[in-house]
Amino acid sequence: MSLLRTRARLKILGLLVPTALAFFLGGCVNGVGPTTPSSAAPPRAITVVGEGQIREAPDLARTTLGVEATAPSAVAATRDAAARMAAVIAAVKRLGVADVDIQTSAFSIRSERYNLPPAKPGAAPGTTPLTYVASNSVAVTIRDMKRTGAILDAAVSAGANEVWGVSFAHSDEAALRRRARELAVADARARAEGLARAAGVELGEVISIDEVGLQPFGRAMGQGSVGLRAADPTPIETGEVTITDRIQIVFALLPAA
Repeated sequence: MSLLRTRARLKILGLLVPTALAFFLGGCVNGVGPTTPSSAAPPRAITVVGEGQIREAPDLARTTLGVEATAPSAVAATRDAAARMAAVIAAVKRLGVADVDIQTSAFSIRSERYNLPPAKPGAAPGTTPLTYVASNSVAVTIRDMKRTGAILDAAVSAGANEVWGVSFAHSDEAALRRRARELAVADARARAEGLARAAGVELGEVISIDEVGLQPFGRAMGQGSVGLRAADPTPIETGEVTITDRIQIVFALLPAA
């Protein structure tokens, strides 16, 4: 029985192999080859990047005010810096800066000792006495732009010996971003329509929209330490806040009618 089953299987296999081989060779002769999934033709489309830009006068100023005190001990330096910073905060508050617009941004204590050149040839180099430096700084938001210069002057007069930059912003930046985005979309469509006319085709539906990048920036004063006399006015130029948005849109293309 086993021998009969084996002979039957071999007979069936002998019939199938020539058939499959003939099918394969016939396909090759006809230039068809093995069947593979066909990839769809890429859609006719155009990709453009539109840009929208909004310029507005800022209504916020931001700065960082700092004090630095040096003393023979860390405790003394810390107390001196704390007293100076309390005076600075009180000064800016008197000019209308609210509590919520003052935030401590940094506090540090470090020790310092410097090498001194030898007093005479052949002598060992000396060192300065060990001292401690305490630094304290606060970030301040100024909402009354007309008082920006006066607030800086008051802070310096009260004991601030570091002013780390002045930057400008707009309180409703979200609204400016929306306007810039709308202008960018309109600019992208206008670019696409112009290219389509030049190519003799018609613009179809939107295939995809991507935000390429949003770039807000404003004019700012240089960063660094300043030392001003109370009688010296501090001129402040606010410039403009500029927000730029870029939108990439892919449009389908239709044959010209």
